[in-house]
Amino acid sequence: MTISREVCGIVIPIELTEDELYHAFEEQQRRFDKEDVEAVFDAYEDEELVESYGMTRAEIGTKISDIARQMRRNIDKYDMLWQYARDEAISEILKKVEGEA
Repeated sequence: MTISREVCGIVIPIELTEDELYHAFEEQQRRFDKEDVEAVFDAYEDEELVESYGMTRAEIGTKISDIARQMRRNIDKYDMLWQYARDEAISEILKKVEGEA
């Protein structure tokens, strides 16, 4: 894959290696995973989150990356469908936090 970058007014084509392309894919996948997890909590008011998870939006926000990482692990390792993998990851990560408190 070739991308173009403008440097000092000159457009320079850059050919990505297979490794660079794969890393870019993984990074975008992580971003999509985080957005997917965030969207679950966007549908709720803070009071509902506290009632359901014992945490505020801000507190849950600190766990979004962990939940997204666990979701991807569930998909890759256990071949779960993304929605089930996400719900399981939310349950696993927030239960751990709840148990630690």
